[in-house]
Amino acid sequence: MEKSELLSVKEASEILGVSSATVKNWIKLGKLKGQRNGAFFLLSQKDVLDKSSELASSTDLRSRRNKSRQSSNFIPKSYISASSPNYKTIKNLILCEDFSKNNIKDILCSYSHGLLKKAGVPQNISKILLKSLKSSSQSDVSYNKKISGLDCNSHTKNYPLVLIPKEDTLGMLYLSLRSMQDKKSTGAYYTPFFVADELIKNVFADIPSKEISGKKILDPACGTGNFLIRLPENVPLSNIYGYDIDSTAIAIARINLAIRYKITSQNELDIIFSNIRSRDFLFDTEKESLAYDHVIGNPPWGYAFKRPQINAIKKLFESFEGKGKPESFTLFVEKALKCSKSLCFVLPETILSSDYHCGIRKYILKMSCIKQLCYLGEAFDKVQCPCITLQLTKGLYISHIKASFYKKQNKGGRTLCLLRSFVVPKSRIDSDNFNILADDSEYAILQKMHEVPHFTLKDNCDFALGIVTGANSTLLSDTYSNGLEPIIKGKDISKYSISVGNTYTAFSPDKYQQVAPISLYRAQDKLFYRFIANEPVVALDRNALLSLNSANIMVPHVNGYSNYYIMAILNSSAMSFYYRHTCKNLKVLRSTLETLPIPICDEVTRKEITKMSKMISDYYANNDQSFDEEIVLKTIKRLDKCVANLYNLNADQVKILSE
Repeated sequence: MEKSELLSVKEASEILGVSSATVKNWIKLGKLKGQRNGAFFLLSQKDVLDKSSELASSTDLRSRRNKSRQSSNFIPKSYISASSPNYKTIKNLILCEDFSKNNIKDILCSYSHGLLKKAGVPQNISKILLKSLKSSSQSDVSYNKKISGLDCNSHTKNYPLVLIPKEDTLGMLYLSLRSMQDKKSTGAYYTPFFVADELIKNVFADIPSKEISGKKILDPACGTGNFLIRLPENVPLSNIYGYDIDSTAIAIARINLAIRYKITSQNELDIIFSNIRSRDFLFDTEKESLAYDHVIGNPPWGYAFKRPQINAIKKLFESFEGKGKPESFTLFVEKALKCSKSLCFVLPETILSSDYHCGIRKYILKMSCIKQLCYLGEAFDKVQCPCITLQLTKGLYISHIKASFYKKQNKGGRTLCLLRSFVVPKSRIDSDNFNILADDSEYAILQKMHEVPHFTLKDNCDFALGIVTGANSTLLSDTYSNGLEPIIKGKDISKYSISVGNTYTAFSPDKYQQVAPISLYRAQDKLFYRFIANEPVVALDRNALLSLNSANIMVPHVNGYSNYYIMAILNSSAMSFYYRHTCKNLKVLRSTLETLPIPICDEVTRKEITKMSKMISDYYANNDQSFDEEIVLKTIKRLDKCVANLYNLNADQVKILSE
C-alpha cells in the first residue's frame, strides 16, 4: 500500500469526528483495521472513509453524545420566549414534512420579506436587503421574479410569523434550519434571549441614559443580531456594529436592524451595510485601537481552526501559549480588549479556573480590571456546560468585583432568577483562579480552615480512575451469571455507603479501553469517590470491588491517619462547604482533592473520629445492625461538630455551614 494511502490515528480521528483514544479503542476491538508502525498505528484511508460513511448513516455516535455528527434539526427552545406565538409556528414549520424540501435561503427570504413589509420598510430597500439571501447560482431576473411572488408563498400563508419588537424571529428560524453539525464545527451556539437581556442590562446599568446614545457598541460574532436588536432604545443605529463569518447570518442581522429601526432612507441602509459586515474579527488586520466603547456578545466556543490559522494565532495572540489547540473564545477576549474600553461576553465557566486558560487570565489582569462576574449555570438548552458573563473594563481602576449567581427558571416563561450577589476585593483573584464563590463571612471560614495545621493528599495517596470499557454494550451486563462480578457506578456511591447495583462484568483488563493497575482495584481498604458531584462523596470499600470511571479510587497512606478518618473529613459539612466555595466544577478532580486541608489532631480525637466513621460505614454496609438509623444520624451530626472544632469554627460559622 502506498504511504500516501495511510493515515495516522490523529488524521483518522479528524475524518471520523471522534477522539484519538476512540480510534485506538476501535482498532483494539477490531472495529477498524490498524497496522503497527513502531509505537504508533497507521490506518488505510479507504477503511477510514468507509467507516465515516457507516457512521453517517448509523445512530452509534448519537448514543455516544457526539454532536459533531448529528444531522437532525435542533429547535433552540430558549432562543425566543416560549410564550411568543412565533415559537410554536416555527416548531410546526420545521416539523412539516414537505417544508424540508425547500432551500434554506428561499425560506429565510420569504419570511424576511413578510416581516420587513409589516415593519413598514419600503419595498426598494427591502429588495436590497433580501438580495443578500439570493442563491449564488440564481440570476437577478429569476431573483426579482421570486421576490415578486413571495406574498403568495404557501408556507408564509399557512405558518405566518408575527412582528414582535426586539425578538430575533428570523434568527430562531435560521438556527432551527441549521443542523447541529454546522453549529458544532463553527463553535456557534445560540444565546437564550434572557441571557442576552441580562448581559445588556448589566453592561448599561451604571451608564446615565443621556450618555448611552454616544456609545459605540460592537458584537464581533453577532450571528443574526440577537444582542444588537436588544440594545437600549436610545442607542442610535449609527453606533451599532456587528461582524460574523457567516454571510447568511449577517444578511439576517441587517434585516433585523432594518426592522428594529424601521428604516426608510438610503442613508440608514448604507449605515447598516457599512456597520454590519461579513468579517473575520480575529484575523482581520483593520486598525481598531479603542474603536468601540463596549464589545458585547457570545463569541464562538470550540471553533475548529485550520493549521495555517493556528500558525497565525501563535504570532498574533499573546494569550495563546502555543500548547494544544487554541480556544476561540479566549482569542475573542484578547482581540476585544485591544479595540475597546469595555467588554462583556457570555463564556464557559471553565475560563475561570482551567489550567488550559491560564494565558487569557494573565492577559485580562494585565490589560483590564474585572468589574462583574455573573454565574448563570447551565443556561443553554442541550449544552451541559455552565456559563458566565464576564464584564471587563480598561482605563478605570476598580478595587472591588461584583459576583452574582443566577438560576434558570422555566415557570411562567424562561428567565434568570438572581439568587444572591456580593462584592469582594479584587485581591481575591489571581491568574490561577478567577472564581469568586464566597462572600466576606464565608471567606473568613475558608481562611480559618486553611490556617489550621493540616496535611493534604498530595503525595500521600494513590489515585486511580475507574474502568472505561470502550464498549459497554458488550462488556457490561445488567444480569448476573457465572464468571461475572459487580462493577460500581458513581450513582452507587453515597457518603459512607456503597450500594451494589445491577451492573456486572467479567474482569478482562486487556479488553478495556482504559484500566488502572489491578492492585488498586483489588485493594482491600480503599476509598471510592463519586466523579460527577459538587462536593466530595466518599465511601470505604473492603470487598475489592471494581468500578467504572464515574466512581474513582483513592488509596491514602498517611502515617497514623486511617482511611476512616480521611473519609470522615472529606464527607463532613465543613469540607463540603470548603469545596463548594473554592471549586466550581461538577467533576471531582484528583488535582482538587489533593489540595483539600485535612486537619492534624491529637491521637484521642483521631481515634474518636475513626470510631464514629467506622460505625456509620458499618451500618450502611449492613455489617452492624446493633445501631438504629436515629443513632447513626445523631452520630453524623456529632462527627460534623467534631470536625468543625478541628477547624476552630465558632457557633456562628458552624451555622453558616448548614445554610
